[in-house]
Amino acid sequence: MILKELQKSKQHLTADELYGRVKKIMPRISLATVYRNLETLSGAGVIAKLEISGRQKRFDYDTENHDHIYCVQCQRVDNISLDKEAVFTSDMGQIPRFAGGLKTSVIYYTGSDIRLNENVIKIKDKGSAVEKLSALEGIEYSFKEDKEKRRMLGFSAQELQSVIPELVLKDENDMLAVDYTGMIPYLVEAIKEQQARINELEKMLIEMEN
Repeated sequence: MILKELQKSKQHLTADELYGRVKKIMPRISLATVYRNLETLSGAGVIAKLEISGRQKRFDYDTENHDHIYCVQCQRVDNISLDKEAVFTSDMGQIPRFAGGLKTSVIYYTGSDIRLNENVIKIKDKGSAVEKLSALEGIEYSFKEDKEKRRMLGFSAQELQSVIPELVLKDENDMLAVDYTGMIPYLVEAIKEQQARINELEKMLIEMEN
C-alpha cells in the first residue's frame, strides 16, 4: 500500500506526507511502520531516496537516473530534464534563477572566460567594496509559506538593491531574488581593501618605532 500510494502521488513525498495518505486507507498503521518500509524499499533500490541538506528525506517512485529541482521557499521537489553537456559549454550564459531559489544534483558553472566578455568594469573602480558591504545588514528569517518555519540567513533584497542593484533580480511577479554568488567578487575586493589598509598601518607603526 505504501509503494502504491507513492506511485499514485507522482510526487516526491516525505515519510510524514506519505503517512498522512496511507493512514486514510489503513487507519491503524503507524508512522514508524511507514518509515521502516520506506527505508527498506529505498535500500533495495525499489524507490529512490532524496537527501536534501537540512531537510526531511523525500522518496521518489522513479528510480531512473534523473535530476531534481528544489524550491527553498515552498520545499517542493520536481523532476527536471537537463542537457548536462550544455551545462559545461563555455558559451553558456546565465542560468535561469527563481525568487524561491533552486537546488539540483548538477554543479553549475557560469561562463566567465574573459574572451567572451565585454564592457568589463573592475569592482574597485565602482567605489569602495568595504563601504558597500558595510551598508548591508545580515538578517535571519523564515518564509511565510514555510509551515515548518525553518530559519534562513541572507539579506533583504530591497536593501541590497539600493546598494548593489546588479545583484538583485525581479521576476515576472515583481518578487525580488538575490544573486548570492555575485557577492563573492565584492567580498574578495573588500578583503583586499582591508589588507591594503592593514599593510599601511603596519608600515606607519614600523616608521614610528624607528
